[in-house]
Amino acid sequence: MTNYQLVYQLLSKKTLTSSLALSLYQRGWVNNLSQEKVQRGVKQYATLFIILLVIGGINICIKRNSYIEWCYIFLVFSPLFLLNLLASRKDLYQRQINHSLPTTLEGLLLCNGAGLSIQQSIDRLSHFLDKRYVLQREWMIASHQSHSGLNLDHVLDTLLQRNPHIGLERLVILLKSQYRFGHELEKGLLDEIEQHHREREQHIQQLTATLNLKLLMPLLGCFLPSLVMMILIPSITQLTYLLN
Repeated sequence: MTNYQLVYQLLSKKTLTSSLALSLYQRGWVNNLSQEKVQRGVKQYATLFIILLVIGGINICIKRNSYIEWCYIFLVFSPLFLLNLLASRKDLYQRQINHSLPTTLEGLLLCNGAGLSIQQSIDRLSHFLDKRYVLQREWMIASHQSHSGLNLDHVLDTLLQRNPHIGLERLVILLKSQYRFGHELEKGLLDEIEQHHREREQHIQQLTATLNLKLLMPLLGCFLPSLVMMILIPSITQLTYLLN
């Protein structure tokens, strides 16, 4: 569900549906209370936006004022901030999952080396990970679901549905192949750890490559005016003296 569809659903639905709850969960609002607060906040924002939009339009028609016009333009484009908030929230949650994956892979590797099954490994992961990692909650949910009698394939599929991430998807495929066909898990986990380190190095290299460009504008904004003034002021002074 895109951000536009999410905002429309939040405004049109009276209560949270399963699809709405899942979309909010994928953006980091993981409990019902926070999801209800988000829906209520979006509706209050939409009501205030419409009221201010009508009042601003009336003021512009009655009294022409550049200050009011600029405020009205800012008000018209203010929903973009809401969409940007939803997009940044989703990116933040994806980064948190990416931060949790290396520790998860290492924990699974240790459990596999100890001869534990996938079910036992999931139970250990729910206690092995710290609360700082968002996947700790996911493995705890998966542990409770598997102990409740659900099939492990279904448990892993729902975990991936709650947290769509390419690295987590590869991990789920590994676990399901080992559970179904008894494939070797250690080599796959080692490959995933190496792949994650390689992607992290590439990301750092990309950030380093764009660092000079990001620093260029602040440098130009801070030092270029002073350099221009240092060059122009003596020249203007000399030119004025010669003309006089």
